[in-house]
Amino acid sequence: MREPLLSVIKDLISRAGEAPLPVIALTDEEIAALDGDLAARGPVPLPWLDTKDTAARELACQVALRGLAARRLVIPLGAAGGEADGEVGRGAGGGEVGREYIALQDDLRAVLAMRRSAHAAAFALRESDGRMRLLYLGSSGALEEAISPGGLHGFTVVGYADAADRLAAFADPEDAAAAAVKPGRDTEPRVLPLAEIARGAEIPAMAGARSVTMVTRLVFGADAGEQRLTVYAKEAGVVVACPAEASGAPALRFTEVSKSGLRECLADLLSIQEPAARPGNES
Repeated sequence: MREPLLSVIKDLISRAGEAPLPVIALTDEEIAALDGDLAARGPVPLPWLDTKDTAARELACQVALRGLAARRLVIPLGAAGGEADGEVGRGAGGGEVGREYIALQDDLRAVLAMRRSAHAAAFALRESDGRMRLLYLGSSGALEEAISPGGLHGFTVVGYADAADRLAAFADPEDAAAAAVKPGRDTEPRVLPLAEIARGAEIPAMAGARSVTMVTRLVFGADAGEQRLTVYAKEAGVVVACPAEASGAPALRFTEVSKSGLRECLADLLSIQEPAARPGNES
């Protein structure tokens, strides 16, 4: 990654200071216009744009790029303009739309760079209302992307401690987790083989669940892999389901957790060591 781009990222993270820093809000079509070819946009959900046909998507991205230019978030430089930092606007289909080089406002450049250079990411989907969270994890901070069902993306720069707190609040939207879990038969962890779940066995955590949030951690590069957990928020209490084994067979372990326990589970999910090098992102 080039030094000027590293500088704007460091500036954005330093401005976050001791509290999360809301940076910018973008729509599906604005993100697609900035990211280029929709077929190669990566794992970012575009819930509104994905409901449109190809022609409608391309038109939406053309209009979005004009809107970004009107807000001075992007500045068209023309086809002969320089590649200042390699940022190219190519539109929805990577064809004729917006083939010219563009200059990006610094905060927008930093946001896009943090998304593209992350060594890992965490994706959370809250099934009750279709809202999503993406956390792009870097060496010195994280970028949170809050995605609404209508295709609005709010970007906030956060520290790792704040990232876990905010993810816990997202997974437990009604603050149902207890301050402490009382020991007892009803709160003992239960392990259920996946084979039994497939055969229709009752999932205890589902009873009375008001919100179900699936959280997946993705690691990129040579150490690519993923890890998952599911958070069941009830009217009173929160249960976390994690992968386990039962007599050597794949299973899920269901554990009731307190407020601090939920945060610890999510903080552990986010605690990833940055790889020594990632192709194409050397500093």
